[in-house]
Amino acid sequence: MERLNLINKRGPRHPEGGLKMAVPADVLSPFKTGMKSYHHTLKRVIKSLREDDTSALERVFYNFIMSLIVTIVFSSITMTALCGNYFFFANRENSFLVKKLNVLSETETSVRLQWTQPELRAERYEVNIISTELYIDEAFEVDAWTKTSEILGRLTTGGQYLFSVTSFVTYEDGQESPLKSEEIKITMRPSAPGPIDKHKSLVSGAHVELIWEASPGYVESYSVVLKDCYGDVVTSVMTESTHLTISLDKHRLSTAYAVEICSLSHGEKSEPQTHTLRMKDSDLSIQDLLVTTQDSTSATLEWKHPVYIPVQRYEVHRSLAHSSEVNIIKIAANRMQHFVTDLMPGQAYRFKVISVLPMQCGKERIVQSQDVSVTTRPAMPGMVDREKSTIKSTSMELIWQASEGVVDRYIVKIASDSPFREEYETNTPSVVIKNLEVNTRYQLDIYAVSGEVMSEHKTEVLKTKDIEVSWGCLTMAMATGSLAGIGVVSLAPILGAVGFGAAGIGKGTLAAAWMSSYGGTVASGSLFSFLQSLGVVGLGAAAKATIITSGIALGCIAEVV
Repeated sequence: MERLNLINKRGPRHPEGGLKMAVPADVLSPFKTGMKSYHHTLKRVIKSLREDDTSALERVFYNFIMSLIVTIVFSSITMTALCGNYFFFANRENSFLVKKLNVLSETETSVRLQWTQPELRAERYEVNIISTELYIDEAFEVDAWTKTSEILGRLTTGGQYLFSVTSFVTYEDGQESPLKSEEIKITMRPSAPGPIDKHKSLVSGAHVELIWEASPGYVESYSVVLKDCYGDVVTSVMTESTHLTISLDKHRLSTAYAVEICSLSHGEKSEPQTHTLRMKDSDLSIQDLLVTTQDSTSATLEWKHPVYIPVQRYEVHRSLAHSSEVNIIKIAANRMQHFVTDLMPGQAYRFKVISVLPMQCGKERIVQSQDVSVTTRPAMPGMVDREKSTIKSTSMELIWQASEGVVDRYIVKIASDSPFREEYETNTPSVVIKNLEVNTRYQLDIYAVSGEVMSEHKTEVLKTKDIEVSWGCLTMAMATGSLAGIGVVSLAPILGAVGFGAAGIGKGTLAAAWMSSYGGTVASGSLFSFLQSLGVVGLGAAAKATIITSGIALGCIAEVV
């Protein structure tokens, strides 16, 4: 929309605001002639009175009466002409003005100014726009003779304006005189408020909080109407702020509300900004969904009621972690626990609880909880197969029955009455355990593992075999180097008897005499050095097992049940 050109200058105005009028000379001529005759006759009467001439006085008096009559007649004609001309020019002044000025609102920022064409054409026309609250006093040149309306744009929404049309008339003296039409007042329609901030506005069971963008232009206040889903007005509020909190304590709870916000300016109302505000799902869904207990085939779910609104029922949705098939179980609204059965061992499941809310406005709203994932315990491993398992004096090879369900691996924990503790991990239902003590009872706990979940343990108590030692064969094997590795507990009494003890070489013993034969210096790696180390520190389980295995192979050691 093209705006009209602004004219800053204004035409000259009469000091009293009226039209400056010039009276023609022919209108004033009779009046002037009569006045001259009246003045001349009066002078003659005065002269005759001084000369005391009776005949002359009569003539003069007659002439005076006639002059007076002529003066009165012509004065009346002159005044009539003058008054007639005054009304003529006054009516002619109104003929230059536009008539029936009115304003039609086009938009929030423009109007269409309309008028009736003037009877007489003026030199030019201006539209005057005045707004005291907006500090505006402007004039725009228009063609009010050939056009009967003009669109004025770039106005301020919600502002009050005075509009008028001034006609400029130029007279014979060359001066331009402004003739102003009647003024008409209009208030621009305020613009609708900006959108509601969905990130900051919310509705809960306790209150509704609304935040919206301010309207541009002049706004006195906002009208906020809150309705429930039935269309019933919950509250109607007037506010000057763009942030409003409405309490819902005394109103029927609803899961959604319709909001209408209008801008108000000088009694004018904008188009409403409408929005549907729904209660947050977090306020309608169940709280704290937990799996409190679980085993290989069952799990217990527990939850809390939604915070702000009652429910019609619950639905427990169950599915395998990688399956789209869902099993649905309906639960009464007064229950907040469900025991799920018929699960498979070692499987990962997804559970969620649906809040089914009461019917409102013909619709049933469903709110889902967050998923909770559960992996059932794998089935406990079966018994150790004693027919296939092999138990020796320093090792065990165990085979047991595999668990049902999904099993990633097995863990075997072994312990004896001594501080011995070990843990073994295997992907199959079997394990080989070495470097055990002879004739020792062990407790084995076997677990099946699926992911990070362990089954209940299967406990087995097993005992390693005892051995019998042929010392002659063993000593010869040690002396000749046939025995690979040394250090079984059974050698301790023999070594102590010959003088190899934890405190060193005993005085007066065979070991002392043997050592003296070396001149007090024992070569590293010699048999004497080896037996001395056995007596002082002993050997580890691995070395012992190696000696026994070698001794069994040489026939120096035999396993017994």
